[in-house]
Amino acid sequence: MNEGLTGLEQHEGTFLAWEKVTALYQFVRDSLENGWQPFELVVPGGQKLKDDEEFALNECNLAPAALLIFSWDAAVLSDIAAAGGKTDVLLKAALLENIKSMS
Repeated sequence: MNEGLTGLEQHEGTFLAWEKVTALYQFVRDSLENGWQPFELVVPGGQKLKDDEEFALNECNLAPAALLIFSWDAAVLSDIAAAGGKTDVLLKAALLENIKSMS
């Protein structure tokens, strides 16, 4: 049984083109088991989005569709590992159940 995403799965959300980047970050944060933990979203081409950007998704070339890469903030992840902590579970249990029931 997989407790988190292996890196091959996708988590999908639908947004209006004029919604702000902050709405995208909030969607991801609300989906995470550890929503307090800093993370990064990377757009095609390798540019990192900033979670405080007040730009609309279409202004960032994220509309009509985009595939973003998620990663934990490397410095914070390193600190957690050094303290003996783990971040094995990525998504909230309810979302994982939905993924299992859909497969």
